[in-house]
Amino acid sequence: MTQLIHQYGGKVRIHCHGKISKVINEILKSGADAIDPCEAPPDGDINLEKVKEQIGEKMCIFGNIQLKLLEHGSQDDVEKEVLLCMESAKVGGEYVIMPTASPITIPLSLKTEENYKTFIETALKLDGYC
Repeated sequence: MTQLIHQYGGKVRIHCHGKISKVINEILKSGADAIDPCEAPPDGDINLEKVKEQIGEKMCIFGNIQLKLLEHGSQDDVEKEVLLCMESAKVGGEYVIMPTASPITIPLSLKTEENYKTFIETALKLDGYC
């Protein structure tokens, strides 16, 4: 399927929550262009630094800001996690920081809204690639 999508000029992004450490090499072999969200424990079983180490510049990595952090964490925790993600995966490019999922609660709670703003503002401060 990946080859067919590429044949028509498309890009392939594999979206897989959970424990992927044992199958990440198979995902890489698929020829996909990107992967998300590559979750660290407890939701997954591989941290972002390890994903970057294994995938390198072969695939673009999306994600790693947990939705539950945005819904329940402090703004300080959000800033720290954004910094950790950027330090773990930004070097060399091929990384797009984003939430691992979208909120389904409407309207957003004030805490979630403020944490989204903190996430975006912190990521923008750390923009640019090495």
